[in-house]
Amino acid sequence: MRGHQSFQKQTILGVSLIHGQFRALAVIRGEIAGTWECPQKVTTGSELRWALQEAVRATGFSGHRVGFVVEDARLAHQYHLVPPMKDKDLRLYLERVARQELPPDVGDIVWRYRKTLATKGRTGFLLDTWPQAYVDDFLQACEAVDLHPAFLFPLSAVFVDQVRSLGAEPQETLILITPAVEKFVLIAATGEGVPLFDRFLRVADESGPQNLERIGRELARSILFANQQLGKRVSHVWMMGTIEGVLPEELRAYVDVPVLPSPIVPDPSYWIWVSLSLPVTHSCNFISPEVRQAPFRKMMAKVMVAMLAGFICTSVTVSGLIEGLADRKQAIETAVAASFQVLAQKKHDWLVRHQQLAEMRAWVQAVETRQRPPVAGWFMGYLAESLPQDLVLQKVMVTQTTDGWTIELTGLAPDDLQRSARALMEFERRLREGPYHVEMTNGWRQAWLEQLRHGKTDEQDGRHFVLRGFIR
Repeated sequence: MRGHQSFQKQTILGVSLIHGQFRALAVIRGEIAGTWECPQKVTTGSELRWALQEAVRATGFSGHRVGFVVEDARLAHQYHLVPPMKDKDLRLYLERVARQELPPDVGDIVWRYRKTLATKGRTGFLLDTWPQAYVDDFLQACEAVDLHPAFLFPLSAVFVDQVRSLGAEPQETLILITPAVEKFVLIAATGEGVPLFDRFLRVADESGPQNLERIGRELARSILFANQQLGKRVSHVWMMGTIEGVLPEELRAYVDVPVLPSPIVPDPSYWIWVSLSLPVTHSCNFISPEVRQAPFRKMMAKVMVAMLAGFICTSVTVSGLIEGLADRKQAIETAVAASFQVLAQKKHDWLVRHQQLAEMRAWVQAVETRQRPPVAGWFMGYLAESLPQDLVLQKVMVTQTTDGWTIELTGLAPDDLQRSARALMEFERRLREGPYHVEMTNGWRQAWLEQLRHGKTDEQDGRHFVLRGFIR
């Protein structure tokens, strides 16, 4: 039980309703935010709703969870010794016993039990039996003020848990005496908090010796019962709280064990604070798991509805986007197809034009080839006019190329070097500056220099020369 997360560190409204006395303790994130006590008794469902509303308002509580610790004359607490039996049979037996605890006219009942120590071959059970209508009053009141019940404990469960705070050894047996509004309670338990039995006894109407005598007598009977029936020797009696006319040292006259005042002096909200340390899975919690989980289920339902709505909205949006993209794709495909047709037509037109241009180019080339001027004949006629008298041509070659005509002139010049040079220079000038603008590609000078280098300076028939050029 100690592995749970305590409500003392969370946000919760703790409520005690002890014989109609209503107290509330607001805890927000582990800090006590406020307390409130109802000035009048709360005994009906409508009064409980009003008290919860006032408690929320007075304490400034802003959470939604609430827990209750209660004690009422309509609730039954009984101790039973049961022989060994299977769990299924045990539940049937306890249910039959529980129905006998309350009058038949209360209607449906609800019950919880706590297992105590086994003794003499039998197991002890503390059985709490409540009218179902009593539990329904709490559920309806919580729903009316928008609070979610986390636990509904009997006061005895809180008392037993408090035994652990007394610092006794685990094997010791203790009895705790504490007031509960119009009653006083005797709780017998081990030092580690295992309950043995509990007794709720009404306080005498008169204070003083009557209370002392009755509590002393009932305390002695409880110690004797623990010793004879359970085989447990009570080592200490602790008295927590104040019962009018009763002091711990005065009870020593009735029992032979130490009676000590509790080191803890509880204030009116103390038992509420202790109840917040109990786990919701405690066997005495009268709030069923289905009711405890209802807020979570509602939240999950809202989340699922929100997720479903979001999914639907997203689906509609995505569908719209997909349809828009599909329409856009169709429009793009149509535009591309139209553009493709236009480009295909343009390509066909350009191919036709290219073919036509190729045909025209071939026709022009053919015409140019057939009508090319007879440059060779004209040039031969020009040579007759431009050749100096001192020079003799032996060979003339005119060759047509794609860009024009190449010429090669071979002949003889006079033996006299000066006359030959003057004649050749004049001939070159006439070729360059004449109507054909011959571009000379080699000259006669280089050839003559080669002849001089090799010692060939005299020729009987004259000096040979070769002139090459190009006509565009």
